[in-house]
Amino acid sequence: MRLRKGSAALACALTTLLAIAAVASAASAPAKKRSPKKAHAAATTTKAKPKALCRLGENTRTAPCTPNPLFSKDVCSDYVAQVQALAAPGTRITTAGNKYGPYFNVVGCAYTANGTPQRFNFSISGAKTQSDAQKGFERDYQESVTTYTYTQCPAGEPEPTAPGVVKTTIEGYEAFTIDQCAPIDNSVVQPTIGRLDVLVGNANIFVGGGGTSFGSLTSSQLIPFAEELIAKYR
Repeated sequence: MRLRKGSAALACALTTLLAIAAVASAASAPAKKRSPKKAHAAATTTKAKPKALCRLGENTRTAPCTPNPLFSKDVCSDYVAQVQALAAPGTRITTAGNKYGPYFNVVGCAYTANGTPQRFNFSISGAKTQSDAQKGFERDYQESVTTYTYTQCPAGEPEPTAPGVVKTTIEGYEAFTIDQCAPIDNSVVQPTIGRLDVLVGNANIFVGGGGTSFGSLTSSQLIPFAEELIAKYR
């Protein structure tokens, strides 16, 4: 059948409108949704950030942090040379009785001299806040004042005064020191023992010891050791 000219034009217009409508419908159709699992994985991948290294006083069981090598199992061995320098020449120093992180990221190191446990040791303990560390420092000071027992001193040597909070040559840090008088054991004068406690931010640093293979150590001799610990852990 032959269409008239007007009918042909109308058919052409209808065809064009249908094509436009089909394109518009396809464009407005909602995009295919990804599965919830894939969407979550994609979001996690883009938002994940490297965990910060654990800090002094953080509990790695609960804190979202990465284990810090400053509190590794080898940390006490790092100081053998410095401890060796405080001991008598020819003394073989090894680590002993060490306590370290990762839980709460604390360090406590003790040493042996020629296989015999020594009284020299140091520790770095952290608190969640600087205020907590201050309280711990003051508690240690009060315990030292009230419980420190002085051994019998040689004739003519005065009893040491009670420990006090002083400014040491560790500039800018609050500290207290204890220097023991030379004790007597079976009429034999023994080496003295020194102690140094320093408050550094949210950390308390303790260094103490002497006797046996270390000989007499004073708190002033321990200051360089404490300064090295502060530089590493503050």
